[in-house]
Amino acid sequence: MFASRIISTRNKLGGFVVKDQLNDVWGLSPETQQRIWDYFILDSVPTITKQNINNLTIAKLAQHYYVSTSLASRIVAVRTQKESLASWNDLAGIQQLDSVKKARLSLYLSFN
Repeated sequence: MFASRIISTRNKLGGFVVKDQLNDVWGLSPETQQRIWDYFILDSVPTITKQNINNLTIAKLAQHYYVSTSLASRIVAVRTQKESLASWNDLAGIQQLDSVKKARLSLYLSFN
């Protein structure tokens, strides 16, 4: 059961880029996560081509594992208001975008 969730998450991401993405697998208790950490390794890290957040539509952003449609809409609204986003600081007012989510998204998105 846990293995299928881990594999499903890995497949949705296109592979784990950093080890602590294991923490993002739904339903793993802290105790289970701790036991898995003893065996979890990144034997191959996928090559990620970061996408420019300034060029993505709401629909394209919402396809990402870490972005809901609501969050994608808020990002695009702020981007439209500012005309362009230069950094995560430009999105500081979005409550759904905490430091963990920013760290995860920074693996996949850029501002240039």
